[in-house]
Amino acid sequence: MDQSTVTPAQSYLPQLDRAESLQLSDPIQALALVNEVQSLTADASAADQIDPQHLVRCLAIRARCHVELANFAQAVSAGKQAIELGETIPYTPHLGLAYGLTGYANSRMGNYVDALRTFLQLQTKASENNDQSGVASAYTGRALIYSFTGEVERSIASDYESLRIAQEMGDDFRQITQLNNLCWNYTILGQPEKALAYGLQGLALSKDLLGIAIINLLHVNVGAAYLQLGDMANAKQQISIGLAKARQNHDPYSEMNALLEYGRYHLAEKQPEQAIVCLEKGLKLAMAKSEKLCHYEAHQLIAQAYKALGDSHTALVHHEQFYAIRESVLNQQSQVRLATLEFEHKLDLALHKAGLSQREAANLERQVQARTIDLQAALERETELSHRLEHALERESELQELKTRIINTASHEFRTPLSIIDLTTALLYKRFDKLTKNELDTYRERISNQIFYLKDMIQDVLTVNTSTSIQPIYTAYPFATFCLHLQNNLATELQGFERVTVQCKACNHVLHTDLDLVQRVVFNLITNAIKFSATNSPIELIIEPDEMEPDNMPTSINIRVKDFGIGIPQTDLPHIFTMFYRAGNISTQSGLGLGLSVVHKIVSALQGAVIVESTVLNKGTTFCVTLPLHPLS
Repeated sequence: MDQSTVTPAQSYLPQLDRAESLQLSDPIQALALVNEVQSLTADASAADQIDPQHLVRCLAIRARCHVELANFAQAVSAGKQAIELGETIPYTPHLGLAYGLTGYANSRMGNYVDALRTFLQLQTKASENNDQSGVASAYTGRALIYSFTGEVERSIASDYESLRIAQEMGDDFRQITQLNNLCWNYTILGQPEKALAYGLQGLALSKDLLGIAIINLLHVNVGAAYLQLGDMANAKQQISIGLAKARQNHDPYSEMNALLEYGRYHLAEKQPEQAIVCLEKGLKLAMAKSEKLCHYEAHQLIAQAYKALGDSHTALVHHEQFYAIRESVLNQQSQVRLATLEFEHKLDLALHKAGLSQREAANLERQVQARTIDLQAALERETELSHRLEHALERESELQELKTRIINTASHEFRTPLSIIDLTTALLYKRFDKLTKNELDTYRERISNQIFYLKDMIQDVLTVNTSTSIQPIYTAYPFATFCLHLQNNLATELQGFERVTVQCKACNHVLHTDLDLVQRVVFNLITNAIKFSATNSPIELIIEPDEMEPDNMPTSINIRVKDFGIGIPQTDLPHIFTMFYRAGNISTQSGLGLGLSVVHKIVSALQGAVIVESTVLNKGTTFCVTLPLHPLS
């Protein structure tokens, strides 16, 4: 056939084949080929117009290219066009691919409900048409949504299903994707050994693949697993590789995650200045890409870095940003959880109906028996769904009630110190030239005391936020060094510390703990001791290894804070660590009732225990905190 007589319908298929082969390795060139195909057929006659199924394929390739280039809005647009066109033609694997890419792009833009709906629709259609690749994509997408909404266990279950199908099909790319997701999820769960095993398996499988964004992210997640294990050299190496590949491949999502992990690495290495440089770059990318999860995570880490530098003002600014963004994310997560229950119920009914139709063709009697069994199962699922919805609503109600209690209690307690500060500053303004140096010092000390009190309350409120889990950053300290650091830090930050007598018994062992968290515990206990004892009454701080037989190694340390103040009534002792609970003999003292709840929460996170002894009123109180020398990883 002469080249001049070749019609558009005969010439675009090789172009599509080539575009499909380049969509991962060179998405820009693949997009150019897709544009040529569409321009080639745009002005063609009706007979030479592109076949609808090939147009779906063309749109799916376009969506894939935009995903690889992180142009997620364009990916959603192309995917939706393919899905709408697919409603008028028989199902094809390329239509399944368009569903999967649309869901993924929506999830990357934070449209989790739309993404979940798309993945569940894909699972229904792919199951009905025996498209195993489409079913695997649906499981992959659902796993992604569950991870973003905090349901990590469900995410892992879906990842395993997708990995199983990928292994059966011999699909290396999908296997690498699922191994990366499992690595990420087990890191979130704090199980770095499992995370590392899956991550290294994925890297081994990816040796022959180049320029694929998921491999960049896989290096970053493997680095995160090494970081949790305390293997700093390998952590830095893998994060560096992921960052370099992300920048080389123009992959902002992997670059953003690499920068956040670099920030964690520098924080673990006690390098807050370097951490801030990396984290602020990561924050900029998160803001540019509207990645809310990474956005608020970056603010939290930056706040930790500024706190380590002693810049509490900047740290507080980032903490405020963290909680403002986090609230919107939690609201969206709640919507997705409810949507998940609704969509999964509809999916179960659709799959059940399809199963009944297949059995009807085989045997009518067996179909009736199976229908009875399935209806019973559907009823059980409906009951379970109802319970889960009730539980979700109860949980939302509890969180709202807690939020209201914190706001009401905090606003009441904040009013007094703010009023004192306001009145004192007004007096200073009016009488500044007439005041003596002693009077000025008195006013300044009064303002400083109230600011200290406010900061203490704010820290307690942030710590007891029940939706935030405390993640200790363990560091090894020789026992004597630990005692010295703790004493120096408390002397710097705690007003009234000169009343405290410190006793640190000799010990040659090494303690693995989070000094900042331990300092917060002792800070709260000594603050209470100062508050509830007379001005000249002594306070004792004793730090010692646990009492063991002479030939045995100690396994923990004890930190005791003893005062000789008003004590705690026996009837109040069982409730003393409950949030907002205040003993009956301190009604005249101000406070939120959060300090001991904070102590209990932090000690639990450090795998320790705290007990209180107060047998006689007005004879003082002793708190004993026991911490393991070597916490379980």
